[in-house]
Amino acid sequence: TDNRLMSDTTMTDELVVVCKEFGFTLEEIRNVLINGFKSAFLPLHEKAVMLRDVVAEIDGHLDAARGTFDPTLPML
Repeated sequence: TDNRLMSDTTMTDELVVVCKEFGFTLEEIRNVLINGFKSAFLPLHEKAVMLRDVVAEIDGHLDAARGTFDPTLPML
């Protein structure tokens, strides 16, 4: 998804493909997302603050979605 306009995809679409094709769970997707943020080219303190916020936000979404996520359903 380096160039969404050229590839006509989004991160959401890509993550749904990963779930459908490779059977990733929500927890595995969480880990992929967090690992991406860990790779950010930021000073350590800024990265730590960002990671704290990102983990809290992802976990909040996961808590809300537990039991309702179905990657076989079409995206809106």
